[in-house]
Amino acid sequence: MAGNFFQNAFEKTKSLANQAVDSTKCAAQKTKIKGKISSENSKLDRIYTEIGRYYYNLNKEEAPEEIKHLFDSAAKGLENIAALEKEYREVEEQEHRIMNSGNQYQQTPPQGMYNPQMNGMPPQGMAPQMNEMPPQQNPAPAPQARPVQESVPAVAPTSQPEAVPQNEEVSQ
Repeated sequence: MAGNFFQNAFEKTKSLANQAVDSTKCAAQKTKIKGKISSENSKLDRIYTEIGRYYYNLNKEEAPEEIKHLFDSAAKGLENIAALEKEYREVEEQEHRIMNSGNQYQQTPPQGMYNPQMNGMPPQGMAPQMNEMPPQQNPAPAPQARPVQESVPAVAPTSQPEAVPQNEEVSQ
């Protein structure tokens, strides 16, 4: 009787697992088909766009009355694009002039403008070009931990990365 129970439970589990696998396969197939449909719709949209562009160019002088408003909107859109492209070119030219003019903040600041003791960095807003950084001085060695006297409990300073052991005797 107990064996029959386990046999039934095993068969039910196996059946559910097979259903899950089949369901997953169906979901994957549906997703694949939806992707293909979407791809075909995108192709069709591009084709319609090309047909519309061709038709517009053939008939822009004598647009059919029922879609004249669409032709007018297309003409306005083309004018807007032309104006924006002109504005973009002007900004590109301005950028080109700026990059080639030797912007004063990209040049090396005169001597005495910054304190070499401050890691050789100039004041904010006066960053020299990368290849014109002054040579770095050798950094100061990291402070060494001081020996702890026996009468004072050892506490690591908060700015030090290494803590001093608290329960060790220090030889002097």
